[in-house]
Amino acid sequence: MWRYILKRLLWLIPIILGVTLLVFALMSLKPGDPGRVYLGLNATQEAVDAYNESLGLNDPFFVRYFNYVKGLIKLDFGKSWVGGESVNDRIMSALPQTLKVCVYALVVAFITGLPIGILSAVKQYSLADRVLTIIAMILACIPVFWLCNMAAMLFTLKLHWLPATGLDTWKAYIMPVIGTAANTIGLTVRMSRSSMLDEMRKDYIRTARAKGAKEGSVIFKHALRNSLISVTTTLGVNFSILMGGTVFVENVYAIQGLGTCIVRSISNNDVPMLSGCVIILATFSVIVNLLVDLLYAYLDPRLRAKYVGKKKVAKARKEALNDAN
Repeated sequence: MWRYILKRLLWLIPIILGVTLLVFALMSLKPGDPGRVYLGLNATQEAVDAYNESLGLNDPFFVRYFNYVKGLIKLDFGKSWVGGESVNDRIMSALPQTLKVCVYALVVAFITGLPIGILSAVKQYSLADRVLTIIAMILACIPVFWLCNMAAMLFTLKLHWLPATGLDTWKAYIMPVIGTAANTIGLTVRMSRSSMLDEMRKDYIRTARAKGAKEGSVIFKHALRNSLISVTTTLGVNFSILMGGTVFVENVYAIQGLGTCIVRSISNNDVPMLSGCVIILATFSVIVNLLVDLLYAYLDPRLRAKYVGKKKVAKARKEALNDAN
């Protein structure tokens, strides 16, 4: 098991390096003059050239990338081209807002989507199953920005129940969290339903029923645990989608998170700020996928047996060689 964990941890290094290289290359192709952005339109060309030289922008691409990676190792994302603000400080102030919304949305998607999917699978082809399946398909396909705007118009402008901006009170979290979780709820319902149906058709379920096991035990003790493998993988993959979806949600509800920071940096042609935000989002996505893989290994005994089995075989082979000698 530890070999599997170590292998997955080592894979993080080339993945994150590849992400940084891709982001840096794309940002290098972005048009714009950082010296002109920072110093303003009235600055002389000599001052602009001197500022660009101080940033090392006249160096070859791989020299600039190497220097950028050295800064990332020290957790230094550089300074903003607009105002000279530290990218680290801006990200550290914005990241907690985005993580709160995403984590709450993931929890809501799990505690609502999983039971609905189980109910839909148990009541297959019933009226409840058909209604829940239609609702899940609508939630999975509905545009996030449209849902957030409609929710703000209804619950803020017309009913005056919920605040429209910020995350100052618990009520302020309701619309952003539900708007972020809507698509994931629909996908979780569909995935949990299909996984439960697939498990309930297998031989070990029929064997458990033939032995007289109660239906609740068959569903929750046997079928649910095995179906959680697919559901967990889906939720882990969708965490990346949730963090990307906050770009729409945060701008609708004026939340000062990474999504708002990304939109502003694009508008201001602020490449260091944009690169830092994208790399942070990509890194969190990679880390969450790693945690999902580890949880997958915990839920699936076959994967654990694969690595434990190899270790036992190697040990037995070593003992056989010692006996032969």
